[in-house]
Amino acid sequence: MVIAFGDLMIVIINPEAYLLASKLDGLPAQIYLSLNSITALSLIYVVIRARRVVWSILLVIFFGLHLINSIMISTTFFGTPSISWISLIGVAISTIEVLKALARR
Repeated sequence: MVIAFGDLMIVIINPEAYLLASKLDGLPAQIYLSLNSITALSLIYVVIRARRVVWSILLVIFFGLHLINSIMISTTFFGTPSISWISLIGVAISTIEVLKALARR
């Protein structure tokens, strides 16, 4: 939810984003951030409704991409790797949900 609402606020306030060390401005940033928000909200809705392991795996991939993105951006622009704590927490919680779903089987 934090990623989704944060992206929507950035679309409205100042459409600028970074994707795998590439800076996006204007319309490309608005498209990327809007799709990212829609994807996050859709995955959250489906995980709550479906409660299947496949959707939890998709959440792990979603947050994993954001985690890798944050590491690449910080290394490229600042010279030192830094992680997004929101993405790290998302990966951890999603992984726990995958393990719980697998244990129920």
